[in-house]
Amino acid sequence: QSTWGLVSMAASQYKLLKRKENAHSDSIWAVVWTADDKIVTGSIDGTICVWDPKELALERTIQAHDLGIISLSVQADRLSAQAKRDFVASTSFDSTIKIWDTLTGELKRCIEVGPVEAWSCSLSRTGSHVAAGTNTGKVNIFNTETGVLESTLDTGADFVLSVMYSPHHTTDVTMGDFIAAGTHSGVVFVFDVANKTSRKLEGHALPVRSLSFEPDGGVLRTACDDTHVNAYDVVSSGMLSSVAAHASWVLAVQHDATSMRFATASSDKEVKIWSSDQSNQLLHTFRGDSGHRDQVWALAFDATSDRLVSVGEDAAILVYETPASHTV
Repeated sequence: QSTWGLVSMAASQYKLLKRKENAHSDSIWAVVWTADDKIVTGSIDGTICVWDPKELALERTIQAHDLGIISLSVQADRLSAQAKRDFVASTSFDSTIKIWDTLTGELKRCIEVGPVEAWSCSLSRTGSHVAAGTNTGKVNIFNTETGVLESTLDTGADFVLSVMYSPHHTTDVTMGDFIAAGTHSGVVFVFDVANKTSRKLEGHALPVRSLSFEPDGGVLRTACDDTHVNAYDVVSSGMLSSVAAHASWVLAVQHDATSMRFATASSDKEVKIWSSDQSNQLLHTFRGDSGHRDQVWALAFDATSDRLVSVGEDAAILVYETPASHTV
């Protein structure tokens, strides 16, 4: 279907479904949508909350960290038979990485690290490992069962603000695990985990705060303080496109499961849906009465891509209808 077809249906099909004000007592920096259809949020108040997405009813509050929560992650490959579907990783200013069973609230593993040695985190495809960026330009990889530091990848750059494991590769079975790392200086690195080789993706000169692989792992998008979202070919390292996405810092980027769209969020208070083809056509903008009242920190699609959740500095959770059916 043409991009014009997507745009023509956007006004009637994209809408705000639910808003939860004061969902936490402080700003919300992190959100994930689990395979068992729960929204999980992490706040600067140190708590993790589990929500029923239909009514945004609170199901569980976990007193997770002594200080604010920086990031949350679920495993990259939700379809894996080995995937720990209900496990979520969290990082915090208290210098710990924690692995949670959000169904029970049980803490499965606490990994203690040095100050600012775990900023953004990402679970591997099966949940067996968690990668975390550091303020010294490194990405540390820990075993989630034992808590042992198994490997360190060095960017040779500065603060690693964002990390992301690649999802399952469907187009090239010879490709292994990759980890993308976005730095404060704007350079993005893609590591082959097995042999620790890396490729440098250039095109930004300001902090890269969020990363998202397309579902087949072949394309990586980067969200930057320069207001742009860039798309790169993971194998060739070539830039495929660059779009001026927002009026201010782009704080989050997330692909949907169809590979046909991606969502962005910004300090300009807006959430946008885009076509992921070469046109990078803007499909819809959530703002004003259907948006946040302060900067938007994080996004997550549900497993079907029919819904999107966003969280922000205003301590609100917003759930949108973003039907994937008309993108096929």
